[in-house]
Amino acid sequence: MAVGLDRFKNLFEPESVAIVGASNIPGKWGFIMPINIITGGYKGRVYYVNPREKYILGLRAIPSVEDLPEAVDLMIVTVPASLVPKVVEQAVKRGVKSAVVVSSGFSETGAEGKKLEEKMVSFANEAGMLIAGPNTMGICSPPKKLYAIGALAMPPSGHIAFLSQSGNLGVQVLGWAERGGLGISRYICSGNEAQLTCDLALEFFGKDPMTKVILLYLEGIDYGERFFEVASSVSRVKPVVALKVGVTEAGIKAAMSHSGAVATSYRVYQA
Repeated sequence: MAVGLDRFKNLFEPESVAIVGASNIPGKWGFIMPINIITGGYKGRVYYVNPREKYILGLRAIPSVEDLPEAVDLMIVTVPASLVPKVVEQAVKRGVKSAVVVSSGFSETGAEGKKLEEKMVSFANEAGMLIAGPNTMGICSPPKKLYAIGALAMPPSGHIAFLSQSGNLGVQVLGWAERGGLGISRYICSGNEAQLTCDLALEFFGKDPMTKVILLYLEGIDYGERFFEVASSVSRVKPVVALKVGVTEAGIKAAMSHSGAVATSYRVYQA
């Protein structure tokens, strides 16, 4: 089943969120994510999933995705890579509509990780479930007061959508936006782009009524022909500013080191 653009509403405007692998231990992704969501002022329903804890941050923990009291709009996954396909399979059965897979250890690590990634995506595709990541630092949607990201950066609501293929650079830009009062509509660190690729995000940004300007930080593109078709269409109605890195040999190595991306030749973009 193809993933429709309507699933982006579940991703960026969820009424309910579940954090799988939620934790009481400071410094863990399962602690950072809920703390930032709470601190950011998110008003929707939040559930913490962890079979080994009774309470997390004062709320009763839920033992598994299958035990969630509702089919949540957004699931944030922070458990080890080996457990993720099973979590996604359970989420599909429970009716979860979208997910952000923070966990690393997938295609960026080699053949075995790639198999896990493909298995995860296979389960999601069967049900039309949207997955961002894996190996991502998260997303944010300031109009919804949703800051599901791995850094304490909370820019105000505005009309600039931003996709970054580098998590570190992405959160740095969000920090600058916060300090400068620059409004953001949507942000996504696309990670390995196992399913939600940059061309799909660009297509959504082009139709998103909250977005007036689109910013892209790109290291590599998996579906080049489609990307340029979408970019040509979207740029007729909204400004698209794209920064292409990986022009030099050092830049290419840097891209591969943190996301597994094979940086596309700069000559292709110039064409």
